[in-house]
Amino acid sequence: MKTFEQVLERARSRPAYEVTREDVSVPDMMLLLKRVLSGVPPSKSVPLVPLFEQQRSRRAMICLFLAVLEMVKLQAIRLTQRESFGEIEIRRDKAFDEVEITPDAAVRIEEEYNA
Repeated sequence: MKTFEQVLERARSRPAYEVTREDVSVPDMMLLLKRVLSGVPPSKSVPLVPLFEQQRSRRAMICLFLAVLEMVKLQAIRLTQRESFGEIEIRRDKAFDEVEITPDAAVRIEEEYNA
C-alpha cells in the first residue's frame, strides 16, 4: 500500500495531458501483466513501480493495482521484496499459465469491481 501511495503521489505532481476518456479496465491490466511476464523467463522478476509509472492516467494506475491484487489472489503472480522498504517485484506464480482472461472472465471481473 505504501508503494502504491508513493506512485500516486508522484503521478499527482506530473503534468496531465489527458485528451480523451481512457477506457481501461482491470482485465485490460491483467492482460498487460500477462504480456509483461510472458516476455521474461519464469525465474525472473519485474520491478512493479515502473509498470505504474508507465500508465497515463490515475484510472489506469488504480486498475493496474486491482489487477495485481486479483492475480495474486488467483496465484498467477507473486510479489517479492528482497529487503524491508526495498523495491517490490512481480514474478510468475504456480497458476500463471492457467489464468486466462477470456471475454467471460473479463465481464465477471469487471462486475466484481463495479459492484
